[in-house]
Amino acid sequence: MSINKRSPCNECREHKRRCSYETPCQRCSKFNLNCVYTVSKSPRDEEYVQQLVLLQEIDNLHGQMDTMQKEMRDLQLSAARELSPESQSSESSGSQSLSSIDSVRSYKRQRVIAQNKTVCAILSDEDSNDEHWSLTVTNGKLSIRTRIQTHGQLLNNLQHILKALEFHDKMPCDIQNRDDYLRNLLRRMVWKKYGKSRFKSMTKDLPLLMDTVGTACGIVIKADSFTSITLRLLNAYIECNHPIHLTIHRPTFMQLFVDPSHIDQSPAVMALCAAICLMPCKHTKKVVDARELPDYGQFYSDRARELLTDRFDDIDLEVFAAYNFLAYYRVRLFHFPECIKYADMATRLAEILKPMMENTGDPGRRALFHRLHVFTQHVRRVITLSTYKNPPHTRHAEFNRLLDVPDFLMFEPAEGDSEKEQRFIRMHNEILRLRKQIHSTVHMTHSDDLVTFIGTFGHLVEMIMRHWYNELPHDFRLSYPPFDECLNDEMYSTMLELECTQNPIPLLVTLKIYNEYLIMGKSYMPKAHSVDINNEHFANVLRERLAGNDRDASPHHKRWSEKLQHIRAEIGYECTDAEFVEMVTNAIRPGEGRVTMPLVRISITCAINTIRLLQFMRSQEYSCYFDYRMALNAWEVLIRAARISNHLPYLDMARVRDYLIICLDMIREEFSSMPNHSKGSKFIDDMENIMRDEVLNAKA
Repeated sequence: MSINKRSPCNECREHKRRCSYETPCQRCSKFNLNCVYTVSKSPRDEEYVQQLVLLQEIDNLHGQMDTMQKEMRDLQLSAARELSPESQSSESSGSQSLSSIDSVRSYKRQRVIAQNKTVCAILSDEDSNDEHWSLTVTNGKLSIRTRIQTHGQLLNNLQHILKALEFHDKMPCDIQNRDDYLRNLLRRMVWKKYGKSRFKSMTKDLPLLMDTVGTACGIVIKADSFTSITLRLLNAYIECNHPIHLTIHRPTFMQLFVDPSHIDQSPAVMALCAAICLMPCKHTKKVVDARELPDYGQFYSDRARELLTDRFDDIDLEVFAAYNFLAYYRVRLFHFPECIKYADMATRLAEILKPMMENTGDPGRRALFHRLHVFTQHVRRVITLSTYKNPPHTRHAEFNRLLDVPDFLMFEPAEGDSEKEQRFIRMHNEILRLRKQIHSTVHMTHSDDLVTFIGTFGHLVEMIMRHWYNELPHDFRLSYPPFDECLNDEMYSTMLELECTQNPIPLLVTLKIYNEYLIMGKSYMPKAHSVDINNEHFANVLRERLAGNDRDASPHHKRWSEKLQHIRAEIGYECTDAEFVEMVTNAIRPGEGRVTMPLVRISITCAINTIRLLQFMRSQEYSCYFDYRMALNAWEVLIRAARISNHLPYLDMARVRDYLIICLDMIREEFSSMPNHSKGSKFIDDMENIMRDEVLNAKA
C-alpha cells in the first residue's frame, strides 16, 4: 500500500504552508516539528487488511491444532507405557498408576469421529449427569466448546468445522447455523427430485397392467362351486401376498366376515376377492385359470357394489373394508374416476370410525381398523401420484404435501398374528424407519452448490443405509455387505441359496435398500447422452431472461425469469447480471459433476445386485413377491449408465449388456403370464429397441 505523495503532512496542512512531500518535509525539518502524513484508506484497502488479519489467524489456528495433535499422540504413548505390565507391577508408583489408569480410561472414552489430514474431531463422554455431548478443542487460553444435543447437530457442526479447515489460501465463507435462502432452495430442489422419482416408481407398473374387463362377464360360475372358489382364493391370498400387503388382521377378518354358508353376502369378502384376482400370484392361478381371472374380478366387483347399494352409508368396518378393496381394484385397472370416489368414501368412514375403534375393547377389531386405515392412506397416495398431472384430477397441493410431509404409518403387531406375519410386520416397520431417516437427512445437508449438496446427501444416505442394515438381526439381512461389488455371480448365487431358500426376508430387505438407492441415483443421473459440462448454453439462457429478451418465451421460461429475480432479491446479491448468472449457474448446474459422483458408481452396483436378487427370487417358492418396479428401476439406471459410458472409465459395458438382457427376459416372462399382455408386449418391444440402440451407441 503506497502513500499518496500529493497529500501534505499534518503540520503544513494545518498552517496552510507549502509542503515538499518528503519524510520529513523541509518545513518540519527546519522548525524541528513532528512530520506526520495522514492517509485515508479506501474500502478495498480495508478489505485487504482484514483478509491479511484473518489469514494470519487461520495460520495460527492451524499451528495450534498441529501442536495439540502432537500432544495427543504423546499422551497416547505415555498412557500406553503407564499401562504396561512393568509399570503395573511396580509398588512404589501405585498412586501414579491409579491416576494414569484414570487418564487412560478417560482417553478411551474419546472417539475420533472425523479426520482431515492432521486435524481430527473427538467425541468424549464426561463423568457427569449432563446428557449432552460435547465437542471441545483446547490449547492454552484458547478453548472451543460446542454443546450438542442430537446426532443431526453433531453432523451439522462437524461439517462446518471441516469446511472451514479446507480454506488455506482464500477467504473462508460465512459459516453460520441459520440457513440462507439459496441453501433452502438447493435443499428443496434435491428433495423434490428425489421425492418425484420415488413417487413415479410407486406407480410405474400401473399402466402396464391389463385393462380387459368389459361390461358383461364371459364366464358362468356354478353356485355349488362359488363358495369353494372364494374360500380357496382367500386362502391363497393369505398364504402368499397377505404378509406383503398386510391389509387385514387375518383372524378378525375371517371371524367377522367369512361365513361359508353366506359368503356371497359380505361386500368386504367380495371386494377383497376382486382385488385378489388382479394380483400377480401363481397360487391364485391354481384356483382360477389365468385367462378367467379378469372376468372373476369383474364378477366379484359387481357383487360387492350390489351389496353396498343398501349399505353405502353404514358406519361399519365391513363397509369400510369394501370401499378400500374396491378402490384398490379400480386403481389396478387404471380407472381413476371411480377409485377416487371409493377412496373418498373410505377416508370419510375412517374419520368417523377412528374414535370408535380407539375406544373399543376388542383388540382384534382395533388392529383390523388400523391396517385398513394404513391401506387407505396407501391407496390415496397412489391415486394422488398417478393423477396429479392429469386434469380434471389435478391434486398438486396434496402431491406437494406428500413431498414435504411423507406418511410414515407403522404397522402394529396384534394378538393372533402368526410368526410369519410378525416377521413381515417388523420388516415393514424397519423399512419405514429407514425412509424416515432418509427424509430427515436432507435437512442436515448444507452446501452452496448442487454438486456438493447431492454428493454430501448421497454419502449421508449411504452411511445411514449401511448403519441401518448392520443393526438388523442376522436373519433379516444377508451376510454380505450391501454396497460391495467383489462377489462374482457364482459366489453370490451360492450365498443366496444358503441364506434365502427358506427365508425370503433377507432378500426382500436387501431389495428394498437397493431400490431406495436406485431411486436416489435415478434422480440425479443424466438422462441424455451428452452431458453439458461447461453449462454455457444454460448461462446464455439466463442472461437473456435477465436482460428481458424473452418476448416470445414460453410461460415456463417467464416463470424461470421471475424466480431468478426473486432469488436475487431474497439473498440480497448486489452484483452485475454477469456475476449473478455465473453464481446461479455454478450453484444449480452440476455439469460434469453429475457423472463423476460416487453416487453413480454405487447406483450401478445396486442395479446389478437387484437383477441378481430378482433372478434368484423367480426360482424360489416365493416368486410371487417379484416386483416389476424394482426391475424397471434397475433397468433405467443401467440404461443411463450406458448412455454416459464415455464419462465412466470403470464401467464394464459387456457386464451391463448381460444384465440388461437378463432384466429384459425376466420382465418379458412375467408379462407373458398376464391374461391380456398387449400393452406389456409393446412395452417390452420398446425396451428391447432402447437397449439395442443404447448399447450399440455406447460400444461405438
